[in-house]
Amino acid sequence: MKRPGLITEEEKKEIKQLHSDYLDEGFFDTLKNLYDKLISGSKSTGSEIEKVFSKGENKDQPKIKNKESKLNIVIGDSQSPYVANGSDKFELISTQGGESSLWLGGKTLSWLLDSVKKHKGSEQVDNIAICIGTNGAFNPNDNISGLVSELKQKFPNADLFAVQGSWGWGGLKNVTEKKVKTYYKIFEDNGVKVIDPPIGKIEPHGNKPIYKEIGKKLDSLV
Repeated sequence: MKRPGLITEEEKKEIKQLHSDYLDEGFFDTLKNLYDKLISGSKSTGSEIEKVFSKGENKDQPKIKNKESKLNIVIGDSQSPYVANGSDKFELISTQGGESSLWLGGKTLSWLLDSVKKHKGSEQVDNIAICIGTNGAFNPNDNISGLVSELKQKFPNADLFAVQGSWGWGGLKNVTEKKVKTYYKIFEDNGVKVIDPPIGKIEPHGNKPIYKEIGKKLDSLV
């Protein structure tokens, strides 16, 4: 019996004949690999999802997504990969940081906002964990409402979560927890769910135990 959702060789040929202008030879292999991971319950990488979703977009083709799965991403600063690693359900758009990946080390909220404005966005994203604020020392003048508004425009079907950053290290030695809480209260006032616990008063770079706690909380909400 044919496994549900699996494309046969004959069907491949028919689809290629109809859409040969934009389907390359590796498309079906990429799709099959992603499909196998989805039905086995494993978390696929952001880069694999990007490969599949990008096929046909220049021809206004519909994006491909398993309706039984959810696409949950982490965006922000250098703590983002550790948040993604601590979660079973959230992942990076790409392990390579940059504007198109919506995360990069040493960046502030203003950089993230500019990157989101340039991003093509996607209706397929279900949840977004935002990990930003640390590098700007939790500046209450950050355009948090602007970031939230832009994310809702580019990812209209996504629920937003804010991961509270870290302090007490480097140039953040004099930052208080009260300042951090005040900063993320602005996210909350803009309709974003704030995640507890925060990364906290630690040097954050590395797979610290706190990321498992944060990941577990994020996973419980999606």
